[in-house]
Amino acid sequence: MYSTWMFNLIFSFIGLTVYFTIAFFYQTLQRAIIEALLAGIMIFLISYLFRWAIHYIMQEHSTKDMIETNDVSINNEIQDPVPLPKDTEINLEDGQIALASEYIKNLIND
Repeated sequence: MYSTWMFNLIFSFIGLTVYFTIAFFYQTLQRAIIEALLAGIMIFLISYLFRWAIHYIMQEHSTKDMIETNDVSINNEIQDPVPLPKDTEINLEDGQIALASEYIKNLIND
């Protein structure tokens, strides 16, 4: 029931009634009605916010879907590599190789 707007409406009507009952004894009728309506609207909006938050939290974000999404993006990257010219030779110094390997290890560990 909490996943429908009727939950918000019922909850706000209960709050409106309670607020009106209390305000009626301490204020004029017109002011009690206005404040009760404002309280009902605020309770409706707040309960909508909580209902939305509960719905968002309870959504299932399965790791299987995330893995499939990552596999698709990895497959797309593998299928479209940028080819190196065959006559190009990559010359790296020992310091550059060490920096590159540390960078790759950090990426893997993250």
